[in-house]
Amino acid sequence: MILKSCTCFFTFLAVFISQTTSIAVKDIYNINEVSKYVDAIHDKILAVELVKNVTDEEKYRVLKEVFNHMVTVLEELNAVTTDSKGDFWPLDLPEFLKMFDREKMKHNYFPPCFLSSFTGTISERLRMIDVPVDSIFGIKKIFFDNKHDLCSFVPKFLIFVNTDERFPHEGIDEEYLKLLDNIAAQMTGGIQHRFCHKSTPLHQGMLDYFREVMTAYLKKSVMIYHLNVIHAGCTNENQKSWMKKYVKEIKNTYRMSINQTMAVLKNIKHSMFRCDPQFNTTDRQKTHLELERMMQTVIIREEDLTTDESCSHNCDLESIKPTINLDECADYRDCQYIEGSYEICEANPKSSRLYQWVVYEKGVFYGDNSTDLCVNNIVERYSKLSFTKFRWCDYCVCTCVKKPSKNRDVIAAISFRDQVSDMRKNLVVVGIRFIKKDQMIHIQIKEGKIRPRRFIDHGAWKETEKFFYDYSKKTLFVINDDETQSPLQLGIDYGLPEEIHFDDLVAPEGFVVTGVRFRFAGDSLGFPKKINGSIQLQIRVTPFDYFTGKLKDITQTKWIVPELKATRKELVLAEPDLPTKSSTNKLDSKTDQFVKFKASDLKKDVGQSTVPFFDAQETEEEHEAPLGGVGLIHRGQEGFGGFLAFRVFDLDLTNNFNGTYDH
Repeated sequence: MILKSCTCFFTFLAVFISQTTSIAVKDIYNINEVSKYVDAIHDKILAVELVKNVTDEEKYRVLKEVFNHMVTVLEELNAVTTDSKGDFWPLDLPEFLKMFDREKMKHNYFPPCFLSSFTGTISERLRMIDVPVDSIFGIKKIFFDNKHDLCSFVPKFLIFVNTDERFPHEGIDEEYLKLLDNIAAQMTGGIQHRFCHKSTPLHQGMLDYFREVMTAYLKKSVMIYHLNVIHAGCTNENQKSWMKKYVKEIKNTYRMSINQTMAVLKNIKHSMFRCDPQFNTTDRQKTHLELERMMQTVIIREEDLTTDESCSHNCDLESIKPTINLDECADYRDCQYIEGSYEICEANPKSSRLYQWVVYEKGVFYGDNSTDLCVNNIVERYSKLSFTKFRWCDYCVCTCVKKPSKNRDVIAAISFRDQVSDMRKNLVVVGIRFIKKDQMIHIQIKEGKIRPRRFIDHGAWKETEKFFYDYSKKTLFVINDDETQSPLQLGIDYGLPEEIHFDDLVAPEGFVVTGVRFRFAGDSLGFPKKINGSIQLQIRVTPFDYFTGKLKDITQTKWIVPELKATRKELVLAEPDLPTKSSTNKLDSKTDQFVKFKASDLKKDVGQSTVPFFDAQETEEEHEAPLGGVGLIHRGQEGFGGFLAFRVFDLDLTNNFNGTYDH
């Protein structure tokens, strides 16, 4: 009778053990899938109940099946970790936190402990888990000859696993939770928004790191669970109560880790922008751009300001509105009479400047006073008595505002054309920068193909369209792919910049950036009608699946615009000199602010440049990754014009976690 029951039992055991459990990569982030996985392991082991009065050989066969099952589960979990190392950059988070620690010190912030110290401890814990796991893989190849060998080995191995004299305190799960608590505490003060250099994506780094750490936690837990079951079988003890309690503890710990990770990700939106480059006047287009001659101080004859050549207005624009002469400039601003004579050092004809410096009648120097030498021509301008007008005709100092024209030296427009990735080819935006082309400032995007859980294809900067200005029609045209020409519409295709908003636009969870553009604030998305006003940034977003690496529901693609504010505070550029002269330019703008374009300071630069400048550096993550948002910021310093620059946000990957049980 005993033999019959044992035979039936072993037949059942062989069939049941052969039905392996499995867990997919994406399941690691879902408490429901992890719970099912752990329960399946537990149920299989519960089915392995030793019948009393069996021989040592029969008991050995059962216990060896349990041991083999443990090895199978560990191999499966190890494959998940190995997949992480091959498909991800698991070191991204530790490297990011080292960089973050350095940033804190740069800003004179010294917390009780550095975040990188936790990852160092966790790294050692990972190694200490891999040591016994690798040992088990090696032992499997040898096997044990009998029950005595197995039952002698397991208790000693359990002591080795449970007793780590070098780290006698918290387990890897507890160290991970401590890391999360400190990340939450240290990254809420805004320092994470002041990264002015390329960094690795925080969200993706945490996703990868979670998988590496918590897979290791599962490996250790599964190993301890199976070894205790074998030990109980060796000593004829009933461990069902402990097994049930331990399984519950595993699931509770895992769920807590998921929820804590989600809480951190939800509250931290990491962004980065570029630091100051080394400015080089001979290679400036690679570091910065400007609206050349769009707003520029000119010293103009009084009679040239009006169509009737009057010398009686004394540079007062209000008095000459009906007769103002706009042949050379689209508009004049801030005209004033200063003195009767000027000594002017003309700038290089190839430069966008008109003057290098100016000395007024009383010897006051305007412009760069680092040298009073003039490498080009010096001309004099002075008031003259007009005998025909019976008046003195003076010189006026005015700000000349230009519009797009046949003069290729004038950059007076910002492109509003949509810069979008090719969604049909599964391309998303992975980088962004300002460029100058065909008398306009443009946004240029870098496209990259999205892949499952990583983005390995090297992205490419998408070529912008070609434009030209038809002087006879006084119109900008775009050259189409078939070489035909289409006129550009003000407000739809381009804008004449007066002021620009600072905003951060972040894609919703589950969306990725697939386009960027400028438009006039408050205009209709579908049918824009405004032809002037404040310029704002807009982004296009598309749903995607992180684990399949595919854009999905493309019909749900939409443009996101900043919320319309009743009031915005101006970021005032007081007496701005060239930003390239500043020793350092720091982030000094806030969302919901705006800045006006203006001529540089008369005293410091003879008003020869339009500020702020545009940062032309590429803005992208250290490893090419889809963007989760784009912002427009100002980097500057008091007394300088500063730079308009992009900042990019991590992709929000919070929705890939699930810490709630299904009902």
